[in-house]
Amino acid sequence: MRLRRLGESLIILQDLPAPAVEVAHNLCAQGLPGLIEAVPAFDQVGVYFDPDVFDKGLLDSDFDRIQANNINPSHFKIPILFDGLDMDRIRDLLRISAEELTSTITKATFTVEAIGFCPGFPYLSGLPVELQGLTRLDSPRAAVPPGSLAIVGDQACIYPQATPGGWNIIGRTSMVICDPDQDFFPLAVGDTIQFVDASEEELDQMEGQCIQGS
Repeated sequence: MRLRRLGESLIILQDLPAPAVEVAHNLCAQGLPGLIEAVPAFDQVGVYFDPDVFDKGLLDSDFDRIQANNINPSHFKIPILFDGLDMDRIRDLLRISAEELTSTITKATFTVEAIGFCPGFPYLSGLPVELQGLTRLDSPRAAVPPGSLAIVGDQACIYPQATPGGWNIIGRTSMVICDPDQDFFPLAVGDTIQFVDASEEELDQMEGQCIQGS
């Protein structure tokens, strides 16, 4: 494992001996003095600490036997209406029909690899190979509608709020992904998501409901 120092109160752990979410969970469970937070993202962990209290030497410990049996990731099923703003262009670029795209997406299981960019924004792995390779828009949108499901490269995401964005939008949900005002942040790194094909009527019925994991 490699330690990369960023400023006085942040260390990035790389070349991890276990999945990032397990390393982060293990560090937090130890109750190390001065540790503020351990944040997993993809294959790294950001360790935030109080430099006056935290003993950085503890990070040199042997992590080869990390156990994370208490980690119980949640699984979410999120209804999507596949009428995204970029669907026509995406179908042309990928040479795939709307039916094939919808079927491919809904058969896949996605994993939350990181939360960032804006509150509750999930970066998702698991995009099927048939849908990979798209680049960002040449000119990002000033405001992407909340609930938009989008893809780029080998990743997918859901925009939880109306924010600028340049990913390729393939669909939308009417459900609430997160609500900072209510401190509602249900998605965590390691959780899995399955997207379910939904109609306009079904989305209308679910308008404003919060996503729930199982």
